Amino acid sequence: MNNNDTQIVSSKEAAEAIGVNKNTIYKYVKNNELAPINKETWHYDGGYYFNQSEIERFKETLKKPGLTTTEAAEILGVKPVTVFNYIQDGKLVSFQQAYKGRTYNFIREEDLEDFAQNYNKKRKETASFYSKEHEIALFQLMQNETERARVISVNDGKFFIRTDSGEHFNNSEANSRGFQVAYHLSKGKRSYKKGEVTFKFLNPTSNSSVVFSVFDILYRHVGISNMKVNEKHEHIYVTVSPVHINVNANEHRDTLKAMEEYAIEGKVSVRPDNSVILISNISPLYLTLKDELKERIRRKAKENNQSMDDYISSKLQELDQEGKL
Repeated sequence: MNNNDTQIVSSKEAAEAIGVNKNTIYKYVKNNELAPINKETWHYDGGYYFNQSEIERFKETLKKPGLTTTEAAEILGVKPVTVFNYIQDGKLVSFQQAYKGRTYNFIREEDLEDFAQNYNKKRKETASFYSKEHEIALFQLMQNETERARVISVNDGKFFIRTDSGEHFNNSEANSRGFQVAYHLSKGKRSYKKGEVTFKFLNPTSNSSVVFSVFDILYRHVGISNMKVNEKHEHIYVTVSPVHINVNANEHRDTLKAMEEYAIEGKVSVRPDNSVILISNISPLYLTLKDELKERIRRKAKENNQSMDDYISSKLQELDQEGKL
């Protein structure tokens, strides 16, 4: 075909220009999204042909209106499903819009930038519960020959303690008075089990608070690699990976009672051998699928840089959010 006024492109050339395959071009035509110049005679012409101006117009409609959840995840350094959870929890502003025949969650760059500033600030706050330099953590027990104390602040490599008698010392003063940690933080293996258990405590004002006993158990038997601690106003939030705690429940009844009382997500359970286990509120779902469907899910998960479990979970959460479950 020829046209002296307008450049004409074939379906193959249109597919290359748009970045899709030839079958997708035919789908766009069928859905009246893309208009060929030979819609009535394409069988005789050997395929569709388009004005170059029509291809350019259509390419404009395919421009992404924002960042995808995968792109946002790469910027934040987290998994796409984590970004979806931020959106679902109302922490990250997003909007839904059709793009290349499907509806996606998109995030404006300025909204992600605002979120990232708060996200990084919170990460810094969370990380401040532990000093790698001193190998000491918030609320950890310290003692010298005559008195005990608790670490009440950890920040920028410095820490402050409060003695049982109410005196406050910085790390230099604490060292000069002979205060040392009463136990070393656990170096236990990191737990990769799904979900988490979260506790919410009032910030303790007395060294006799049972909250400190909870921290002692977590630091000694769970380890900081499986913990996140965040201070918000007068509350302390402790998030712990699901783990087995090898302690005798009978010897820690008051502490375990406090853990059960202040758990706001997940639960504390005593095993038959009288040890303790922290259980998340996430349960596995086992599916039996046809091979073809399983393969499609595998490809989609790979495209979104997710595991198949995370991909299926995010899609089910989307359906639940839309009220379709």
